[in-house]
This record gives sequence, C-alpha cells and structure tokens, in this order.
Amino acid sequence: MAVHKPHISMRKRKELSTLRDLIKKYPVVGIIDIASLPSSQFQFMKHGLRGKLIVRVTKKRLLKILFKEASSEKVGIDKLEPYLDKGIPAVMFSMEEPFKVFNNFKRSQSSAPAKAGQIAPSDVYAKAGPTPFTPGPIISEFGALGIKTKVEGGKITILSDKLLVKEGGVIDGKTADFMSKLGLKPMKIGINMVACYDNGAVFDKEVLDVDYEELECKFMLAYSEALNLATYIGYVTSENISLLLTKNYREALAIAKASGVATSETLFEQVKEAAREVLALEGKIPNFPDDESEKKEGGPKVKVSKEEEILEEEPYEEPVEEMPAEEESLEEEPYEEPVGEMAVEDVIEEEPQPDTEPLPEITDEDIEKKQKELEKLEKQEEEKKSVEEKKRKFKEESTKAKEVLDLEVDKLLSAKNAKKEAKWYGLKSNVPSAHDLKKKKDK
Repeated sequence: MAVHKPHISMRKRKELSTLRDLIKKYPVVGIIDIASLPSSQFQFMKHGLRGKLIVRVTKKRLLKILFKEASSEKVGIDKLEPYLDKGIPAVMFSMEEPFKVFNNFKRSQSSAPAKAGQIAPSDVYAKAGPTPFTPGPIISEFGALGIKTKVEGGKITILSDKLLVKEGGVIDGKTADFMSKLGLKPMKIGINMVACYDNGAVFDKEVLDVDYEELECKFMLAYSEALNLATYIGYVTSENISLLLTKNYREALAIAKASGVATSETLFEQVKEAAREVLALEGKIPNFPDDESEKKEGGPKVKVSKEEEILEEEPYEEPVEEMPAEEESLEEEPYEEPVGEMAVEDVIEEEPQPDTEPLPEITDEDIEKKQKELEKLEKQEEEKKSVEEKKRKFKEESTKAKEVLDLEVDKLLSAKNAKKEAKWYGLKSNVPSAHDLKKKKDK
C-alpha cells in the first residue's frame, strides 16, 4: 500500500529551503513572541536589527519540520518545539550569544497600557497609597476588584497592595480599563524572546534575563577580592606583582628605620631626624658672650669674687705679731738724749702703722661651691663644642643626602619614562582587567 505524502505548496517549499540554509549558517536559533507587538513597530525593529540577526515569521508546522530535520546536525534543537505554542511565534537566527541578543531585545522594549484579551507578562498590582481620584462612583470600581480604600484629604487612598492579574493570566476589559485609569502600563512593546538554542543547550526567558550592570559589578567585586587574597597570601601573579613589590619595599624600609640601618632610602630621614635633635639641643644651651679676649684665651672668662682674687694673687702668710710702738722704737734705735723737748706721742705719730687687718675666713663649703660652678662652666663649654660638631656633621650628611636624592629622582624619572614607553608600545598584562571586560561586553 502506497504511503500518502501531504501536499506542500511551492511557496512553503521555498520558505522551508530558506530556513534550512539559515539554520545551517547561524549557530544561535531563537523563538520570539510577537503577539502584542504592533505590525508597524515590528517592521521598524526588523529594519533596525538588519545585519545583526534575521527574524522570519512563518508557519508553526514548517518550524516543527525544520527542527526535526536539523536535530541530526544540531543536537537538542528539537527542544524548541514546545515554545512554539506561546503566542504568535517567529524564528530568529543570529551569530551573537543568546544573552546579548536577549539584552538587546529587552532594551528596545517600551511600556504600554493593557488591552482586553492580552496576556499579562508579569504580576500586576494596585500599589497602596494615594490616588488622583476624588470620592464618587469610582469607589464602586475599587470595591468590585476587591481593593480596600479610604478617603484622606479629599482623595481616595488604597490601604494595601492588591493583585489584579497574575503572570500569564488573561486581562479582561474591566480590569484593563481600571489599570489604564490608575496609569498602570504592564505590557511591554517589543520583541519578546521566549527561548534560544546555542551549542546544544536551550535557554528559556528566565535564564536569559540577566542584569548586565549587576553582573559586571559582581565580576569587578570578585576580581578585587581575588586580587586582595592573592596579595595577602603572597601568591605572585602578573596583576599583583607591583603591589607585592610595593608592600615588601615599605616593610623593608620600616625595618631599616627602626633598626637604624643606613641606606640610600633611609639616609635622608636619618639626616632629618639628626637635624631635629640638633635644633632641640641647641635651644636648651644658653647663649655665651662673644668676647675677643675670651677667644684669645681659649674660652670664656670666669668671674671670681674679690676674696678669690686675693687668694690667687697673694699667698696667705702668717700675720706678724704686733708690738707696741714704744717697744719697737726702743729696739730699733738706741736711746739718745733728746735734743730739745719732744713728747713720746710725737714720735709715734711720725711712724706709719702697718695694715694688719685680718683676712676673711674661707670654708670648705665655699671651695666646693666654686668647684661646682667651674664644672658647670666646663660642661657648658663641652656642650657648645658638641653642638658645633653636630652642626658640621649635619652639613656634611645633608650634602650627601642631597646627592642620594638626586640619584633617586633620576631613577624615578627613568622608570616613569620607561612606563610611558611601555604604554606607548602597547605592553600590558595578559589577564583582562575590569575595564577590558566592560569594553568586551559593550561590543
């Protein structure tokens, strides 16, 4: 018995042949729903997407035949067949990845009021809060839909959120009219992709709906945390090598400063610290008089009392025992018979009396006090010489530090020029940065 083959018109055969060529050429195949998309807007979108993808509106039966025939070459593409029953299907062919195609369709969508008989794309709620309506017959419309209200400030206020239509539910005329009054626009005008095939896998709408901005932030956060972890544990990569070198340099510099090790990096800081110490010490030393006589003698002149001058200039001698003037005159000169009359008092007045005033008494405490004063002056003189020596060393070390700093500046300038040259010749890391990921996403 002969098998009856269904008759297929030449137009359908030509369309099926075109679909076979497209499905072999393009790796990504998608099913889109154009039920709520006006024809004029659909044609405008097709024209704008020309060159990026191809959209064909054809019979469901032809698409089922196409998927069945192509399942031998594209494994799993027949899984798109159940999605043909959702709305008015059309087939899409593209070279771009499914997630990028879906995101482009989503961006091109715009909001619109619902019409009677349309399918709700998502749950539609009447949100709690004030409305622009004044009390009147409209209150009965709120009550018919089960919305609790009250009057506040001359306006109707919704007390709590109320679900009007569930996702996938049919919107009736009464509900559509009420949503339009509330200003609700639940419908999305645009190309609605319901499923897509790529490399043996089928992705539905829920999987394809990815927030790229949020995903980019997550990738950047993951990159930053991975970089911090690698730097913390000392795992060397091309991305954190500069951070590790900087960290090790700072730690080595801190150790050198704490231990007093002189290096080309720590010398300048040590010189600055020595200069601060010199200035602090110089402020504590009293000012000495600048006397030419002191410079010739080799130091400041020490002031002593009158009693010390006497002790230094004249040695102490035992006082001569005083004798009466009469006996002294008798011993020195023999008695002669006086010529004329002369009184003994006249003789005494003629002879000068020696200065026999006793010297002041000097105690051990006075001597010890003077010695302490001399030691203090000697110490001040030594401190003054030490300050002059530190000033001289500071000047020498400052000169050396300046030379070292000049060398370091030359090194930094050389490194900066090398970095500019590397950037000019396009040298960069093999690991893509967050900026590269964003740039790749935009393309």
